[in-house]
Amino acid sequence: DAAIGCNAAPSWEDRRRTPFTMACILEALRWRTTSPLGLQRAAGRDTVICGYHVPGGTMVIANLWSLHNDPAYWPEPSKYDPTRFLNADGTEVNDKPAAFLPFGTGRRQCPGKTLALMEVYLYVATTVQRFRVLPEEGKTISLATAPALLNVANDAQKLRFIPR
Repeated sequence: DAAIGCNAAPSWEDRRRTPFTMACILEALRWRTTSPLGLQRAAGRDTVICGYHVPGGTMVIANLWSLHNDPAYWPEPSKYDPTRFLNADGTEVNDKPAAFLPFGTGRRQCPGKTLALMEVYLYVATTVQRFRVLPEEGKTISLATAPALLNVANDAQKLRFIPR
């Protein structure tokens, strides 16, 4: 409310004034990577990666789940902690580490990355601006997922949206 107000619709520019909201989105992308194995690619030519010979034409799969859950980059990786994307005083989103690749990287990264981030930010910011989001009466929310090629919740969650 302090950053955007109660009456103005959130805009993409507001993300700089709401760093915790943006950090929550980035942490969700890391914590529950949508596509844990990314998209497969083929090596265009013979190459060497970290001392391993990779012949041209070899299928290469980036294990994004492993990268996003590596304790060398993410202390307590199974813990949802948006503050890992914020500076020390919580006023700005940090530069994202090289170990954060929910949209891939390089020339082949998702062309919809900016649009996706914008849409998710506007959806989340508008939702929390207008509603208190609570679990179904007498229930708790489970965020458990089963290992799979796509990260989806085990069970549907019923939520209450209470106008603010």
